[in-house]
Amino acid sequence: MTNQEKSNAAATTASTNAAATAAAAKTVSTNTAATTTTGTAPSDNQADADAVNTNPGATSNTAPSPTADRELTLSRILPAPIDLVWEAWSQPEHIASWWGPNGFSTTIHVMEFRPNGEWNLVMHGPDGTDYDNKSIFTEIIPFKKIAYQHLTWPNFLTTVEFEDLGEATRITWHMLFDSPETFIQVVQLHKADQGLQQNADKLITYLAKMK
Repeated sequence: MTNQEKSNAAATTASTNAAATAAAAKTVSTNTAATTTTGTAPSDNQADADAVNTNPGATSNTAPSPTADRELTLSRILPAPIDLVWEAWSQPEHIASWWGPNGFSTTIHVMEFRPNGEWNLVMHGPDGTDYDNKSIFTEIIPFKKIAYQHLTWPNFLTTVEFEDLGEATRITWHMLFDSPETFIQVVQLHKADQGLQQNADKLITYLAKMK
C-alpha cells in the first residue's frame, strides 16, 4: 500500500469512527430526553418500580392533553393479588394504616365507601400539624376503579384504576387539579409527586403485613 493509500484509509476510518460516536451521542441524548418526560418507568425486573408522570397527556405520538398542565399520575405494580389490594383501599381500618406520605399518620372519621359517600379524614404531620381532608366518592367499580373529589384545598379529582395481574396488581393513580396554579403549588413546591410515591411505598409495606 502506498503512503497515499494509507493516508486515505486512515481518513476513512477516522470519519467512520466520528460518525459512530455522533450516532451514539444522539442515542444517549434521545434516551435522556425520554426519561425526563416520562419519569422513571418500571423495568421488567422491577415489578414494584413506579413511574410518576407530571405531564401524562404529552407523548411523542399524541398531542398534549388539554389538562396536561395540571395532572399527576403514578403507575405501580403491587406484589399482592387484587382482592387484597382492594381490601386495603376499601376498609377504613386498613387505609388509615398506610395513607399519607412518610412521617404522617391518619385518622378517618367518616368513610362511606359508595358513590356519593363522604370520606372525611385528618392527616397528622410529623411536626404536629393536622390537615383536614374532606372528599366525596364519585365512582366505585369493585376491583376496577375508585374515584373521589377532594373538596378541601387543594381541590382535585383522584381516579385509581386496578388491573388484576394474578399474584400482583397494577394501580394507576391519577390526580387532576382544579387549575395549573394549584398544580404548581402542590406538586412543585410541596413535592406532592414524592408524597404520592411514598404513599404507594407504605401501601406495599402494609400489604405484606396483611398476607
